[in-house]
Amino acid sequence: GGQLEAAFKMFETMKENNFVPSTKAYNALVRACDVCKGEWNRAWKVFQEMKDKGTPIDFSTYTSLINVGLNQLEYDKVLKLFKMMNEDGLKPNRNNYNSVISA
Repeated sequence: GGQLEAAFKMFETMKENNFVPSTKAYNALVRACDVCKGEWNRAWKVFQEMKDKGTPIDFSTYTSLINVGLNQLEYDKVLKLFKMMNEDGLKPNRNNYNSVISA
């Protein structure tokens, strides 16, 4: 809803003012997509932008994106994220696995 739109608008304003978003800023936007439920496509676009811009992707990025995917029943994409996590040298933890198993 409205809070998510405000978050995206603030993010765009930040970029327009020549601030380079940090990993934390991107992660906050992905988490906002999770909290607002139903925003898988937007969360994925944020993730893709991070990759395109060379912004470091960390454990928090993956965990938040996995949560969005699970909430939207995007199981194939969640499994792809697990693979990407491993490729990036980040190991899923017990909570990640439990989330997927219980979904």
